[in-house]
Amino acid sequence: MKPRPISFLAKLPLLSTEAAEDFESLATAMVQRIAPQGIVEEVLVNDVVHATWEIIRSQRCRTPLIQSAYREALINLLQHATGLDELQAGLLGDAWFGEAGKQEIMNRLAPYHLDETAIEAEAMKLHCSELETLDRLLASAEGRRNKALRLLAELQAVTARRAREISTQFTDSAKKIDVQRPDAARDGD
Repeated sequence: MKPRPISFLAKLPLLSTEAAEDFESLATAMVQRIAPQGIVEEVLVNDVVHATWEIIRSQRCRTPLIQSAYREALINLLQHATGLDELQAGLLGDAWFGEAGKQEIMNRLAPYHLDETAIEAEAMKLHCSELETLDRLLASAEGRRNKALRLLAELQAVTARRAREISTQFTDSAKKIDVQRPDAARDGD
């Protein structure tokens, strides 16, 4: 029997660029791995799945966020490092996305010991507050996921302890019965 993914929401928590199959794959893997027993564990697994999805989304958005500022970063560096005016820097910034333009920009930045890493750093600086917000969202999702995992572990530990107690009670009861019936051992001979 294939475990069913758990989702208590009417709709999956997906952006238009995200695939339902990917979410369902994550949910199914979590359900198979954790094997929730009862509704409380199912709710916690659901929380883990949703928080994990948010973590994946936040991590995936980091690079495009930085890359979206490349043109502006290039213009800033070209203006401040080389003294180009805004129009010239803008035209060169546009040319970056073609091979010849990229080389021309690198040649202009080289005397100032600036390379592609400087462009990345400037792009990160430009989106610093957005990256900080993204980091807070990531930390929040990780906190929710970790809390749900801790609660699951506690619940499963309680279940294991109760199962051990029941097992011990039954085995102890069986020993008492065998001790009370000394001929029971001989009956099996």
